[in-house]
Parts: sequence; C-alpha cells; structure tokens
Amino acid sequence: MRMKKDWLIRNQAESKSGFTVELFGEMSAAPGWIGETHHHSFWEFIYIFSGQGLLTLPNQVEHFQEGAIYIFPPMLPHRFQHNLSKENAGHLYVGFTILDGSMSFLLENCKLY
Repeated sequence: MRMKKDWLIRNQAESKSGFTVELFGEMSAAPGWIGETHHHSFWEFIYIFSGQGLLTLPNQVEHFQEGAIYIFPPMLPHRFQHNLSKENAGHLYVGFTILDGSMSFLLENCKLY
C-alpha cells in the first residue's frame, strides 16, 4: 500500500506469516575486539544494547553507539569493531528470511544500514 499526501509519503507492507527466523542471538565483546568481515544469505536485524565502536560496510565506515539499529540485506559484507571505550559492548541479532513478496520488495527498496 502506498499513501501520499502533500506532507506524507508512507510505504507500508503487511505480512501475516511471511518470516522465517534463521538465527537469533546475543553477542558480547571486550574493548578492542574486531570481528571478521562476513555476510549472510538472509536478512539480519541488529540492535546495539551497550557500548560503541565502528561498523565497516562496503565503501563506508560508521561510528555506532548504544541504541543503534541496523537491518542488513542478504550478502552485504559487514564487520563490527567493539569498543572505542573501556566498557564491554554487546548486541542482539536476528537473521530472517522474508517469504512475503510485498515485504521483501519494501525492504529491498529501503536503505536501512
């Protein structure tokens, strides 16, 4: 559904059962930890619940901190480096496959990372 008014554009999709969870977990890292660059064959939702650091994407390095949210499309190379402070860092992650065509179209046309 696409709604448009002079002051509002909203792209919205509804899905009753269009997701399959591929993985779910929590990651905690000591200060200075650098992960490997990797990618997944599914979408990934990431919520940073503590700490700060750097996120490396193709052609982009971004500083992240507590409260940041990312959604990565399949096959996007990414790497996290925790931590720029002296505290431990952590994030929650959910890997998921979209089975619903309209939801997939919506996410594929939004830049969420």
